[in-house]
Amino acid sequence: MLQNTPLHEAAIANQPKSIELLLDLNAEPIHENAEGRTFLDVAIERSNQEAALSVVSHSRWKEILNTPSPTFGTYMFALVKYLPDVCMVSGRGRKAAYESRTCVSL
Repeated sequence: MLQNTPLHEAAIANQPKSIELLLDLNAEPIHENAEGRTFLDVAIERSNQEAALSVVSHSRWKEILNTPSPTFGTYMFALVKYLPDVCMVSGRGRKAAYESRTCVSL
């Protein structure tokens, strides 16, 4: 299993600009570290709101959030449960809202 990737390190340090840059450069968001966690799992576990917000606001948000989380099952559930403010942001022409305990794009 991989050690922490640059995305993991950016999530740990809560560095949204680094996450955005790495995603722009096509960094692979599904790699798991030695603990079996993706970078977004790490950001959510650490309550790193800025790191999670950078994912939700990125052009690759749908690709990343539709990937199953090895820790939480789904990232949408984890965001609603642990970082609900991230679900309430506007980004790139979409608004997030609560519906049946899930974060959905309107």
